[in-house]
Order: sequence, then structure tokens, then C-alpha cells
Amino acid sequence: MSAKTMIAALAWISRGFAKHVPVERPLGEEEKDEYEDLIKQNNPYRRLTPSSEQESMQSEDDPSAGTMNEALKKLHLEAYDEEDGSVWWSVDLPAFSNELGQKEQAEDDKYPLEFEDSEEEKEDYTIRDSDALVVTASVEGDFGSLEIYIFEENTSTLYVHQEIMLSSFPLCLEWLPYAPGSLSAGGAKGNYMIVGSFLPEIEVWNLDEQNALQPAFLLGGSVQSKGKSKRLKRKAEHLPGSHTDAVMCLSLNSSRNYILASGSADTSVKIWDLNTQKCLHTINTHKGKVQAVKWHPIEEGVMATASFDRRLCLTDVKDNKVNLQREMAADVETITWHPHDQYLLSVASESGILETHDVRKFSEFPLVSFKAHDKAVSAVTCSQGVKNLVVTASADEVIRVWDYSAVEEKKAKLVMEKNPEMGELYCCHFYRDSPWFIAAGGSKGELFIWDLEENATIASTFGGKVDKGLEAMDTGNEKSLPRKSKKSASTHKKPSS
Repeated sequence: MSAKTMIAALAWISRGFAKHVPVERPLGEEEKDEYEDLIKQNNPYRRLTPSSEQESMQSEDDPSAGTMNEALKKLHLEAYDEEDGSVWWSVDLPAFSNELGQKEQAEDDKYPLEFEDSEEEKEDYTIRDSDALVVTASVEGDFGSLEIYIFEENTSTLYVHQEIMLSSFPLCLEWLPYAPGSLSAGGAKGNYMIVGSFLPEIEVWNLDEQNALQPAFLLGGSVQSKGKSKRLKRKAEHLPGSHTDAVMCLSLNSSRNYILASGSADTSVKIWDLNTQKCLHTINTHKGKVQAVKWHPIEEGVMATASFDRRLCLTDVKDNKVNLQREMAADVETITWHPHDQYLLSVASESGILETHDVRKFSEFPLVSFKAHDKAVSAVTCSQGVKNLVVTASADEVIRVWDYSAVEEKKAKLVMEKNPEMGELYCCHFYRDSPWFIAAGGSKGELFIWDLEENATIASTFGGKVDKGLEAMDTGNEKSLPRKSKKSASTHKKPSS
């Protein structure tokens, strides 16, 4: 019986930010010690042992809420508490698991050693400036991982380039296109992924490193998480400023690219400085788990937050107060600001209702409120390059395309719907570099990419609304790629044609 698989979150990487060939970082002394311990245990990855914070996510008096959290419960997390000292599983060592005493890769050879005799494999492994990259937060059985996909537009080919094992089950992602430490000076180009999980710490991974064993750095966490082992077997002592429970949502400030907001099951929202890796401020507005947080795309100090206390709040962090709030009829799943109208905020709920508010009239009725899906709306995403093009995805397994051109007249028109046969959908995002491409993932663990312009109805509805300077991709149809086994030796290869 195959392991339960799902994609919990995803994020696109803009063209030209990833290194053509990821570099291999030498192991530090602590990493070498940890790795030697893992080899002795015949266990090449850290076991995903839930901490007391993770267990609290599933307590009887406060069960896991939200579409994706319910799916995670199906992975039988409660069984992980049954520790008897035995090794639960072992897998073949991956490509990076050459024993520490073997020859190291030559400095002038940037490619993995297994590709040294194959020019074709080297070519496949090279990331081109024209390649579109998607990163998924994936769960398969006992594994949590980041999978980095390459989508080649000219051939419509989709394949896994590399995979990074995580310390816990991932819940949310935010791409950081700058090198930490350079951000206050304008930011040198980088390629990092910020990961929130069932742990109270936030991991920041360098995607330009081959086979990384550890994140580049952590934000918060427990005292144990800063040491050699990730196994937390007793109640953790948290670092100053840290969350104390799972990190459920992340948002990078668009004006100050070194400022990150995070929302947690501990009911708090925290503001982080990525340069100093310190918490700047904690907002304790909500009384329930914070499911969504989004910085305003223009007003740098304004953010929207939503929680399982069924409150939607607008906060000005400069004034350190909630400026506006409203009660919601159901738990909020996700929120998003509209890129072409700074005053529009869309809010989707577990009841399938989608509301769009004019924040200048926040206390009044929403501009539009309608039943978008039969089940929870897990994602709302707006095209950066096509005005009024809005897409929703849901646990009802359907993606729907909406025309928001008449939203001021309190109308939203359903243009198209599609069941991609990916199971319940937990995430969906437009590609910022292309106004027509979306990626989605869900309970079947497969990545789905759809070129909306290929549909005649969608193209005719929005064809005249593309922003100048943003060209649509002229090749590539919908694509899906089943997950490959973590034991597969072809993880870095293109699928055979």
C-alpha cells in the first residue's frame, strides 16, 4: 500500500533568480556529527517526531481546523507518539549520502558526482534563465519535503530537479528572492524558501545549495532545535520572540523585503527582521489560531489577518493597533489583496463563501459575497498581468475562473471551471512572470499546471486586459506529474519522452 501523499503549499520562483547549477555547501562540524549519528542509526533523515506543540494542534478540546489540517490528521500523526526505541523505517541513502570519508566533489565541477560522466544528465540538471520553477511543500508518509520542479515552457516538460527533506510537516511557504544580510541595503539577488510547519520555528532554506541537510537559518524555535538533534521528546523551552505552536501562514513585506510576518496556532502574529533573524514585534489581536496573514501590496505598514476566532482584522503595525475588524460567518481559509486595486481584499471561508471587501468601507457589506464552491475555498489567487482575472481552488476538487470586471457593480462572473483530478485542492497560485499560468496541488500529491489562455472562453473574456510589458507564455498546456519515490534514482532526471 502506497504512502499517503499530499501537497500542502506551493510557491513559484521567478525566472533568473536560481543559480544555473546549485552549489554544494561543505558540511559544518555539527552537521557532520549529526550525519554520522544518522548513518549509524541507518536513518539518513531526521525522523518527523512531533513536539508537544504539534500534539496540541490535535487536542480533543481544540481539534485541527481547516481543510489542509484535516488532511494531515489522516496521516495518523497520533501513531508517532508510540516510541519504543526501534528504528521505524530506513531508506536507501540518497545521492548526497556518500560516506564522509569518500572523495569530495572537485571545486571546478559544480554538478553532482553521479552526473560526472553524462553530459546529457548535466544538461538536464542545468537551470536555464527561461525555466519556470515551482516549489511544493509535500508530505508522503513519514516524510516532509520541499520538491523543486522545473517547467520548460517550450516543451511543456515538468520534472523534479531536487528535493530537500524537512524537519516536520510543512504548512506554508514564502519565497525570498534576496540574500539575507543584504536586504537592508537593497538586497542582493538570492533564492531562499521560508517554511512554516508544525514546529514553532520558521526554517529558511537556500534553494541554490545541493542536498542541504540544514536550513540556512531559523527564526525562533526551541532550545533543542538549535542543537544537533531535531528530536523533541519533552516540552521545549522556546527562544525569546519565538512562536510556541505551529506556524500556519507567512507573508513577506513587498516594500521592505527584509520584513516577514507569520501567523501561528499560538494565536499570535509576529513581525521578523530577516537580517538580524530576530522578532521585532508580536501582535496578540486574535483569540484563535491565525490562519491567514497578508501585507498590503503598497501600504508597507498595513496587514490583513484572519483567525479561527472568525475575525478579519486590518492592522497598522506603525500604530501598533487594529484599525478595522469585522466578524465572519465561518472560519477563514485564505485572504488576498487584489494587485490592480489596492482597496480590494478577498476573503474565502470553509463554508465555500468568497467575499470581496472595499477596505475604505470595511464596516459595510462586502462588494460581492457568493457561494464560490461546495466545500472550503482553500485558495484565492489573482493574475498579476491580467486585470480582473481571479482563480479559486477548493476541497471540492474544482478550480474556478472568475471575471471581476464588474465587481464595483457587486457582480462576479463565473467564466470556467475545471476538475484537474488532483483530489482535494489545498493550494493554487498564479505565476508572477506569466499572466496566464497557475499551479495547484492537493491530496493526491501531484502538481498541476494550467495555461488558462489555452481555453478559448477564458482567452476571449480577458484577452484585451493584459498589462503591457507582460507577455503571456505562448506554449505549454496543462501538465501534471505524479510524485516519484524518494528511493528513485531518477529524481534529478527528465521523464523519458
